[in-house]
Amino acid sequence: GTPTSITEVANEKWTHRLPYFLPDSERLLYTAGDTTLLKDTCDIMLLDIASRKSTPLLNERSLGLYAPPGYLIFVRGTNLMAQPFDASKARLTGEAVVLAENVSMNIVRYTGAISVSTQGLLVYRPSPSLSRLEWFDMDGRSQGKVGEPANFTFLDLAPGSEQAAAIVRREDGRHEGWICDTTRGTRSRFIENMNYWGMFWSPAGGRIAYYDLQSRCRVRDTDGAMKDVDLTGGWPTGWSRDGKLLCVTRQDAATGMDVFMIDAVGGEPRPLRASANYENLGVFSP
Repeated sequence: GTPTSITEVANEKWTHRLPYFLPDSERLLYTAGDTTLLKDTCDIMLLDIASRKSTPLLNERSLGLYAPPGYLIFVRGTNLMAQPFDASKARLTGEAVVLAENVSMNIVRYTGAISVSTQGLLVYRPSPSLSRLEWFDMDGRSQGKVGEPANFTFLDLAPGSEQAAAIVRREDGRHEGWICDTTRGTRSRFIENMNYWGMFWSPAGGRIAYYDLQSRCRVRDTDGAMKDVDLTGGWPTGWSRDGKLLCVTRQDAATGMDVFMIDAVGGEPRPLRASANYENLGVFSP
């Protein structure tokens, strides 16, 4: 058949996603919010398909699932939650309780690694355990550990390899950017809140490109001033060797993922590959 829109978003920065049918197949849960990481703009919604009427149920940055005999299942931080839910009256009753802790959650996409059956059996995946940075030679032999364990999700070595930019996932599911001293094994927080995708050193060092909570590419000096340059919507994937250009990936409603180039000091992004194909992760050759 022909797909039909059953909701309308306010603008291109708004999103409706993660639909989940109730047992009557006439209503469904979905999550509505903007594309930043602002919790108070995200709601789990209940949609009546025939009338197209949506009712907000809960202000949470999470997917919502229905579990019999009558619970709304969602993730708060990294806790798996259940709250009594009267589906016939489209309202929550009682208080939410914690079912499990340390559940794997992608707060950027609102998706948790959870699923529930029509009989009420629930499965989930715990968050990854802590990891530690470690040097290896080109033959795969360990050359020693670096620093204390953390939940590292991304790593980029600085020129000279004496420092590394690392993204660390916190217990609440959000991400921070750190600069690690690979000689002393120490680290210091560089960005308090950021998107989980990528921190990249400039070829000469002294600057880091990253992706912020408002879905913008930014460049920050690593000195005490920590000055930021706001560039564009899109996430950085690499610097040119002279440090003048950044390669970024942007998402478009019509063409999906596209690769753009932008001056590292600001300006309008220029498409490098923007078509109906899925184009992502552009990097510069040496």
